[in-house]
Amino acid sequence: MKFYLSRFLAALRILLLLSPVIALSALAQSQAAPSPIVVLPAGVPSVVPKQWLAAVAEPGWTIQDAIASPQRFSNVSSNTQFALDARQVLWLKLQVQAEARTAWTLALPMPVLDLVTLYERDEAGRWIASSAGDHLHVNQWPEGGRYPFFRLDLRGSPVTEIYLRVQHSTALVPPVRFMSLARYDDRSHLEYLGLGMALGALALLVAGSVMRTWTLRDRAYAWFSAHALLSTLAVAAFTGVAAQWLWPDWRTWVDAAPGCLAMVAGATALLVIRDVAALTTRHPALSTLITATGVLGPVLALGYLFLDRRFGIVLLGAYLFAVAVITVLVAALTWRRGDPVGRWMVLGSVPLALAVLLAVARVYNWIGASWLTEYSVVIALTFDLPMLLAALNSRSRERRASKLREIAASNQDPLTGMLKGRPFAARLQQAILRFEKRGEGAALLVIDVANHDWIKTSGGAEAAEQSLLRAVIKLRKLVRDVDTTARLGEARFGVLLEGVSSRAIVTEFATRLIALGLMAEPDSPSEPVLQFHAAAMLLHEFQPLPASPVTALSELLAAMSPRTRRPFRILDAQQYSGGTSTPGEDQAVAEPA
Repeated sequence: MKFYLSRFLAALRILLLLSPVIALSALAQSQAAPSPIVVLPAGVPSVVPKQWLAAVAEPGWTIQDAIASPQRFSNVSSNTQFALDARQVLWLKLQVQAEARTAWTLALPMPVLDLVTLYERDEAGRWIASSAGDHLHVNQWPEGGRYPFFRLDLRGSPVTEIYLRVQHSTALVPPVRFMSLARYDDRSHLEYLGLGMALGALALLVAGSVMRTWTLRDRAYAWFSAHALLSTLAVAAFTGVAAQWLWPDWRTWVDAAPGCLAMVAGATALLVIRDVAALTTRHPALSTLITATGVLGPVLALGYLFLDRRFGIVLLGAYLFAVAVITVLVAALTWRRGDPVGRWMVLGSVPLALAVLLAVARVYNWIGASWLTEYSVVIALTFDLPMLLAALNSRSRERRASKLREIAASNQDPLTGMLKGRPFAARLQQAILRFEKRGEGAALLVIDVANHDWIKTSGGAEAAEQSLLRAVIKLRKLVRDVDTTARLGEARFGVLLEGVSSRAIVTEFATRLIALGLMAEPDSPSEPVLQFHAAAMLLHEFQPLPASPVTALSELLAAMSPRTRRPFRILDAQQYSGGTSTPGEDQAVAEPA
C-alpha cells in the first residue's frame, strides 16, 4: 500500500511541475494561427494568394461567430480542395496589404459558383456584407458580371482584414484573385470580345441551318439547328453570359441552366451524328443505342432540376463523358469505312471531346481553374459545329442527288432522257396558267418520226432505236434551255416553246427540224433519213383552250398522209371545234423524201 501511495505522490509532483507547460500549450492552441498577409505590390496587375485561413462551419455561422472563433481557422494552401455540401459553408480570412493607392478588386472567376459573400469594414468599423453568385439575381449583385467580383476599399489602413463566406453544392477550390480595377476592366473587355465573336459565329451558324431546314425540308438540318442553338445557350450559361443578359431574374434557372442545357445539347448531338453517319442502315444496333442515349438526355436534364446538386453533377459528368465517347467512336467508324463525311466528323469531335473532358474534370475539381478549362469548350464548339455542318452538307448532297435520280427515273424516259407524258402535261398546265394570269405566250408542238415503222421493219429494233436517238439529237439542236421536250409515244415527241407568240417563229422551228431530218448523216451516209411530221398550236389563239391540246394536235397528225407534201401544220382556232380539226391553208414547208 505504501508503495502505491508513494507512486501516486510522485506522479502528482510531476503533474504540478508540468502544469505551467500544459497551460501554455493549451493557450497556444486556443489562439488562432497567424494569418498570412497578401501583399498587393505596385505595378503588379493581378495577385493570387498562396495561403489563407480557412474554416468549414455550419450555414448559420455569422460574421460575429467567425470573429469570435479564431481557433476554428487553420492556415491552408490556396490550392486546397474543400468538399462542401448543403450543411457546410466555407469561411476564408485574409489580411490584405496594398503598397500603392490603387483601386483593387477581388474576383472569383467561376460563373457557376453558388454564393459568395464578402465582409469588410467601413469607415465606422462596421462589417459590411456584399453577396454574388447563382443563388442571387444578377441585378442584386454589387457589380453585374459573368462571375462574382467586388471592389475593395484598401486605403484606410496598411493591412485590411476581410472575410469570405463561400457556399457551393459540390467540392471546390476557391478561385480567389486580386486584380487592379484597370486590369479587371481590360480582362473583362477582352473576355467579352472573344465570347461575343464566338457566340456571334454560333448564332450565324444557327440562322443558316434554320434557313436550310426551311428550304430543303430536311430533318437532319432541323436536328442540327436544335443542337447548335442548345449548344450556344449552354456555352452562354456556362460562361455566365446568359445569367447576366438572358435570364438575370430567374435565380433557380441560372443555377441549373449549365447542366440542363449541356445534357440536352449532348442528346441532340447524338441524333445529329446518327443521321450524318447513316447508322440506321449500316449499324442498326449502334443506331438504337444512340437513339436511346439521346432520349435519355432530356430525362436526365429534367431530373437535374430537382436532384441534389452533388448527385446531379455526377450524372452530368457521366452523361457528357458517354456522349463524347460515342461521338468519337461513330466518327472513327465512319472514317474507317471510307465515308467522306468521316474526316469532317473526326476533325470536329476529337477536340470537342477533349474540351468536354477538361470541363468535366474542372467541375469535379480534378484540375485547377485556368483560361483553358474556362474557354476550351467555347473554342472547341466553335470549331466543331462548322465541321459537323460540313459533314451534314456532304451527306445532304448525296441524299438529294439520290432523290433527284429517283425523281428523274420516274419522270424521264430511259432511252432518250426526255420527260415522260405526265410531267410534260404538268409543264404545259403551268404554261397555260402563266398565259391566263400574265399573258405570257407559248407554243406547243407534237412531232412524229413518220418513217419510224418502216425503219423498224427494214432495219430491226436496233436501227429503230438509233433513229429515235438521232431524232432527239436533232431536236435538241434547236430547242433552248427554257423550252421543254418530252417523249409522248414510241416515235412521238412534244415540244413546249416558252415565250413564243408568233407563227413565224414556230414555222421556222418546224422548217429547220424537218430539214435536219432529211439531211444524211456525214459519218453514216447509209443511215435512213428521218421524216418529221409536226403539228403546232399557239396558246394565245385559243379562247378557250382545247380540253386536251396534245390530243388535238395528235388528231391533226393522224390526218396527215405518210407521203404528205405538207408535213407541218398549225392548228387553226377558227377551224377547230369539238375535237375535230380541219387543215388550214398552211403552206408546205418541206417535201418529204
